Amino acid sequence: MLLTMPAASSSKQNSKRSPGKWRRWQSPCHLHSEAQAQLFGVPWRPAYEFKLAIATGLEGLANYATAMLGLVFYLPAVLLGLATILVGAALTWKLLRLGTRVLFGTEHAAGIQSAQSVAN
Repeated sequence: MLLTMPAASSSKQNSKRSPGKWRRWQSPCHLHSEAQAQLFGVPWRPAYEFKLAIATGLEGLANYATAMLGLVFYLPAVLLGLATILVGAALTWKLLRLGTRVLFGTEHAAGIQSAQSVAN
């Protein structure tokens, strides 16, 4: 069954429409049923199943390629976020060490004892 636009009214504009313009309004969709080949009472369509398997396989490959490409483009953002966290942690560690030196003197007692034991 061919899908087309409904019949136009008998107005002057629609009657002047050329067949070429009318074809632009037709849908390229054609509805038809496939022939059912029977083999021992079982529907037998190896070509259809083969085409379906190829289409499904190609769709799977496209999905895989899309996922890997997305990962490739997402990976720099993840690495940049990780680097930001590591730099923030390093700066926080240095600020905490500086704060302890200012608040508690030059070094912790444990740090002084370990430095003295190394010197002896």
